[in-house]
Amino acid sequence: WHFRPASWGYGYATEAAQRIIQYGFEEMNLPMIYAVTLPDNTRSIAVMTRLGMQPVGMTTHYYGGNKLLLYRLLPSPKAE
Repeated sequence: WHFRPASWGYGYATEAAQRIIQYGFEEMNLPMIYAVTLPDNTRSIAVMTRLGMQPVGMTTHYYGGNKLLLYRLLPSPKAE
């Protein structure tokens, strides 16, 4: 999620990400979903935490080799 500062704090990132996660797991049957952020981006870390994502560690595999925090989300178990 990338928003201009005037749009920060309204829940847009969380709302959009929730729908994308739902689509990823329910429609695309993804085994997991990842997100990355700069280590000092507390707002993105808060969104990932609200989404139930778990920190995996640091990575340099994205965005030109910058050191980023990597988070992961596994699908919720289906109720039977």
